[in-house]
Amino acid sequence: MMPALPFDKVIVSLTTIASREQSLRETVASLVEQETKYPYEVRIHVSRDAYLLDTGFACEPTWVSSLSLGSKCTGINVVFTPNTGPYRKLLPVLEEAFSTGSDPVIVTCDDDTIYPDDWLDRIIDVYLTCRCIVAYRGHTIALTESGDFAPYTRWITEPKPLLSLRNLPTGKDGVLYRASMFNTAVHDIEVAMKYAPTSDDLWFRWHTIGSFIPCRIINTQNDKFRSTTSFQDEVSLWERFNSSGGNDKAVTALEEIFAQRTGEANISRLRAVIAEASRLSKIDGVEAYAPNTAYIDQALNTAKRERSFERLFNAPDGLRRISAETYEFLQIGLGLSLQRRGIPAKALPYRKLIMGVKTWNRVDYVREFVETFISTRNPRYDWTLIIADDGSTDGTLEYLRNLQSPVPIRVIENQSAYACGQFNSINDVAVELGFDVCFHADDDIIFVKPGWDDLYLNAMERSGFQHLVYKNHEQHLELTRRQRDANFQLPPEQIDASGTCSSIVDAESCGGAFYTVTPEVLNRVGYADEINFPIRGQWHIDFTMRCVRAGFNGSAHLYDARGSNDYITSWESREGYRCSLPWNDQYKKTKNEAELARRWAVVREPHRIYVPQRTSKRKVNGHASPGLPRGFIHLNDVFDRVYVINLKRRPDRLAAFSRQARALGIEFVAFEAVDGSRADLARTYADYVAGGVVKPDGERQIQFSRQFYLDRSFTEADRVAYLERNGKKAVASQGARGYLETYIAILKHALGNGYERVMIFDDDALFHRDFVVRFSVTASRLPADWRVFMLGAMQFNWDPTWVKFVGDDLYHCMGSSVASHAVGLTRPAMEELLQHSLRRDMPLDIGALSYLQREHAHECFVAYPNLVIQESTESDINTSSHLDEGNHKSNRFRWTLEDFEWTKQLIEQ
Repeated sequence: MMPALPFDKVIVSLTTIASREQSLRETVASLVEQETKYPYEVRIHVSRDAYLLDTGFACEPTWVSSLSLGSKCTGINVVFTPNTGPYRKLLPVLEEAFSTGSDPVIVTCDDDTIYPDDWLDRIIDVYLTCRCIVAYRGHTIALTESGDFAPYTRWITEPKPLLSLRNLPTGKDGVLYRASMFNTAVHDIEVAMKYAPTSDDLWFRWHTIGSFIPCRIINTQNDKFRSTTSFQDEVSLWERFNSSGGNDKAVTALEEIFAQRTGEANISRLRAVIAEASRLSKIDGVEAYAPNTAYIDQALNTAKRERSFERLFNAPDGLRRISAETYEFLQIGLGLSLQRRGIPAKALPYRKLIMGVKTWNRVDYVREFVETFISTRNPRYDWTLIIADDGSTDGTLEYLRNLQSPVPIRVIENQSAYACGQFNSINDVAVELGFDVCFHADDDIIFVKPGWDDLYLNAMERSGFQHLVYKNHEQHLELTRRQRDANFQLPPEQIDASGTCSSIVDAESCGGAFYTVTPEVLNRVGYADEINFPIRGQWHIDFTMRCVRAGFNGSAHLYDARGSNDYITSWESREGYRCSLPWNDQYKKTKNEAELARRWAVVREPHRIYVPQRTSKRKVNGHASPGLPRGFIHLNDVFDRVYVINLKRRPDRLAAFSRQARALGIEFVAFEAVDGSRADLARTYADYVAGGVVKPDGERQIQFSRQFYLDRSFTEADRVAYLERNGKKAVASQGARGYLETYIAILKHALGNGYERVMIFDDDALFHRDFVVRFSVTASRLPADWRVFMLGAMQFNWDPTWVKFVGDDLYHCMGSSVASHAVGLTRPAMEELLQHSLRRDMPLDIGALSYLQREHAHECFVAYPNLVIQESTESDINTSSHLDEGNHKSNRFRWTLEDFEWTKQLIEQ
């Protein structure tokens, strides 16, 4: 049985002129015999009066009633309507929908085309995956370098993204709309016919761009359907009226009209979209797939909460192949406008906002903060105020408990969590509530006038910086003169490319009194570090520096919303300012020279981005708390230490890995590999080779690879003999021996430091473009008692007797997987792996590691499909000769090389 559909009617709508009646007949014959799952009716809109190329119809065409209908076509209706030219194709159906309160699917088409049997089925199927305008063909609106509309002729040749707000549907091969995508202004036919008499496509698109509704183009290569036989010599409206610049005139007129009606021309929306797509398409010159996936999940959750995009969670063109263009329409908040009628006063990409403030024993400060926030906030946003108190005794808690506010308030009663822990507790509650942007503030912030929230949100949207950091210019001037240079003058403001952000300091000189975070920031950067910064100072600099490394702001120029000082000030600018902490022994320790050096060393760690949840040791409501569930698992949440094996003579490989880790927010330590060519190891390896090969012991010998990998009745000595049956040693090279020694050293280091879980990467690892989200999903499905978790492996045999799948994302390899480039280990696994590695008689992957996965088969897992593969061009270890298999499109390892291309571009830098 077919599931319930999100619409109750499908209308195929078209119009025609008298001279095309024979062409119309051929078109309608193809429309009424569609092979589709969806019941539909066909409506033909004609007029008795003449207009443009139409001389008018005196009566209904006689042949209509003689057409035989397909099984799903419920009828053909000829509707006489005033002659508005091409607008008759859609406006009459919209008028009916608005008057009856219905919301049908409307598929418009032309009267000169033979439509394939699956035409209707296909366009509706696509709509159900993306819930936006869908067109078989279209153009992409092009802008000049100066940001103005390019001539329409350039739109035709502009590269066509699959899904974009910039896509303009063209009507010949079919366009799908919903009535709810429009507002009543679309019916202003007098204005439409005056300024765009033959540019109906532009008129309809301008109204939907105003509501931030993108268009999905199916045939991006402009493949065309077959024209009717009787249309060969007809002259089209475009040829007669628009080919000489009519559309360019219409665009100019429409922009003026929309600027007058809505206060904002559509070109400003499109400029923002292009800027965002451009920013997202490059992070250090790389396609930005994985870095955006966590935010996309949050955007989808928001859209789902707003009752749209339900099907996108399973759409093949949604999360499976995320691109900047897909991210584009999610980021601008399509889910917030799809089901709404009427153009909003201003299209808002952010809706659910949180103001989080930290306070302790400054009731007068927090009272003024709350009063100025409530009086100046923009009430059009969905606000929640979160106030974290750290155990005040001056009446602050009594004030907060009795506070009456038009804004929902959540009070967190901490106890000696200090600013760092307070910040983390606010984020926990924010994630619990769900949000688009969270403003973090100290209680000494004062809001001077309304508009600060719009200022910051606009700057975030236009610049792409999700972590904007407020800087009080007056305070910075006075403090610098007092502490460093009495003659200091503020430097000229540095303005970013969008013109909405400015900077007077670098990242290390950032303030911590007011800044923004988003769900993506938290998922990429994590928590404030309460271990390294337990009290006072540097913790907010560390957090901002990590945000900078993740691409959420600049480094040499740390940006704030331009003009912020006109809207926000601080008690610090007033006489009699009180610090939030007393000058006690604990505070004094933070100013100790050695302690300051230690803290700054942490802040300046070049690979430091993500701080896991468990690192923070927060105290919420006076009790140690693991934090509220966030529904997102980062690699550094799972593992105490992430090692990357790197030969000292290969800094290029470490640099390449570092660029990937930076893009994915992975914190790691480089572990110097043991070089097998080192003189002492070379001698040891020579002695190993000179010792001769191992001969089978006993009558029973391993004959087949299946026995080698899977049969537990054979000893490890039997396996060595099988590997050396051709007269060559099992550990086949000095590089492989050095690699084995490296693993032994890492295992000893991890066990000696008390680590419970570690991840070990080779430096030639390549990460899947959706790694961040895929790892979170896969890791969440691991049982508590897992021992080995491999993020990638070479699996040569997929027979059910060789592998056992555990759901869709994991499998047990039973010891049959090859490679060790991304291995996660628990402490019991480390202990056992070390014990067997010390035998030094087989390569690590098919020796000790294979043993663990064979003996503890149901506690060892491999990610499926692989989340990490190896760069196949060369290997310093030479543990396998099969890496080139990964280059094949349909390789036996079941990975798709294109999924890892974004990381290859990083490595080639």
